[in-house]
Formats: sequence, C-alpha cells, structure tokens
Amino acid sequence: MDQFQIIASIVMLIIIFMAFAPKIFKQKDDNQQHLSAEERAFLYTETSDAEFQQTMPFDVTDAIKSGNKILAIKHYRDQFGTSLRASKEAVERMAKAMKK
Repeated sequence: MDQFQIIASIVMLIIIFMAFAPKIFKQKDDNQQHLSAEERAFLYTETSDAEFQQTMPFDVTDAIKSGNKILAIKHYRDQFGTSLRASKEAVERMAKAMKK
C-alpha cells in the first residue's frame, strides 16, 4: 500500500468512528426521559414533600415565596405542560409544604 491508501483508510475509519461513537458512548439518562412532562409532574405528586420540594423549579418556588400563586401555577404549567388543575394542586401542595 502506498501512503495515500493508508491515509485514506485512516480518514475513513475516523469518519466511521465519529458517525457511530455518539450512539456507542451515549450514557443512559434517567428512566423518566421517555415520559411526557405531564407524566413526570404526576410522579412528583407521588413523592414525599422533601423530594417534591427538591424537584420543584426555582421560578415556581420563588413565586410561591413572594405570595404569587397564580404566577407559580403559570410557571409550573410552562415547565411541565400539565393541566390547570394539576398545576394548581402541585403549587398548593408546595405552598403547604413550605409553610411547615
């Protein structure tokens, strides 16, 4: 083999490796990645209050702390894509947990 064929072979191997490397080395994310936003939000309602507080987005907790539940519900709906009722229940649960 001459030098050109060796270099061409190496370049082709690099291209093939780069094409398949993301699939090979992709790490598995948490098991909830395949869930919709509403399903993830539903799972949050089945957690303890401590876990629920830790998973709540900061903009929602800030709105609750400032006493603006309507804004908190809006942020929660934007974040998780839940219904108005589910968002309201989650925000009320969070507000109740924060008062303790």
